Amino acid sequence: MKYALHWLIFLWIMVIILPVGCASSRLLRYHDIPAPGGSYAVGTRVFEWTDSSRTDIFSDKEDALRRIMVQFWYPAVKRNSGERFIYFQNNKMIVNELANHYSVPKFLLAGVIKIETNSFIDLEPSTNKGSYPLVVFSHGRGGYKHQNSIQCEELASRGYVVVAVGHTYDSFITIFSDGSTALYLSEKSRKAGEAAKPKITTEQKLDLRVGDIQFVLDQIDHLQGKNPLFGIIDLERVGMFGQSFGGATTIATASTDNRIDAAAGLDAWFIPLADTILQKGMKIPFLHLGQDKWTGMPENYIKMKTLMYNSSVPFHHYSAARMKHYDFTDGPQFAGSAKVLIPYFSWEDRSEMRAMLNTMVVVFFDFHLKKISTTSIEQVAARFSNILLN
Repeated sequence: MKYALHWLIFLWIMVIILPVGCASSRLLRYHDIPAPGGSYAVGTRVFEWTDSSRTDIFSDKEDALRRIMVQFWYPAVKRNSGERFIYFQNNKMIVNELANHYSVPKFLLAGVIKIETNSFIDLEPSTNKGSYPLVVFSHGRGGYKHQNSIQCEELASRGYVVVAVGHTYDSFITIFSDGSTALYLSEKSRKAGEAAKPKITTEQKLDLRVGDIQFVLDQIDHLQGKNPLFGIIDLERVGMFGQSFGGATTIATASTDNRIDAAAGLDAWFIPLADTILQKGMKIPFLHLGQDKWTGMPENYIKMKTLMYNSSVPFHHYSAARMKHYDFTDGPQFAGSAKVLIPYFSWEDRSEMRAMLNTMVVVFFDFHLKKISTTSIEQVAARFSNILLN
């Protein structure tokens, strides 16, 4: 999403008025990712996988196979040392592309390359429980695979394996293992001089995303027994969640793939969903946490209600009275001061928002994937009545 013109004007006024050092250090003060609350240490690994059965509709080469990056978080054996995962890989190229994508001066984003997570690279997977449920995450349009690392780490610390799928060309940037990149093309218009290509519809993009998820599930199944990480994954207990377009991806995947047992959406974008999906309704339990209203897109929740009313299983929808679209990502947690500049962040207390998202997601998947019923999703929502409306 691009910021409205008046916000860009305000941003540049602030930059002109304030000295550069003051603007960068005070306006956007960055924080490390808050620690998860579970008992497990969290390991993480990143893989590049190529789907030999699909070509990439975004590529200029007609025979280019679909390549994606995926990141796993998992319960790990604790050890005293390990390399901590850096959120933006300490990569200045990422800063440049972030600035270009979100129309923000680069110097205001310089500090993001120092953000640390609570995940350690290549820790030994924990086997003391035998196997763990799998939860798949799908990012929003223009987002990135680890944009909800806080929820991914929280789930892993509580005994889940989580895999986030980077949807190539629908992420603001994808950096492959060999250093090559794929920039965001999902909403880019053709530049003068470029060869004309047929317009890629939102339906095609959604189908491509669903194919990514199904390929990742197939790949995990194929690799079980060949790698200790995949050996601890229980493919009989699979959940999925996504933010924005990732929410639509979650619902569309669940409508066609019976491997998904429970699903959740974080401020999901329902508009891309086909009428056939809306009329059929959800066939697995679904949790939705979203804004109270989608300003400028009232049809988004009209479609959600159609899906809800046609669902034959529990469909929990809770709206957050004051939260905004990017509050359902890591953004306000590592860049709390950015709410001064960014209209998609709210002024809601970031600790409360994090606690609400983490607790609601964990309790939902605990109930449906682990059969833990010490508390209900309704009881948890009541704890956050200062934020949530039912």
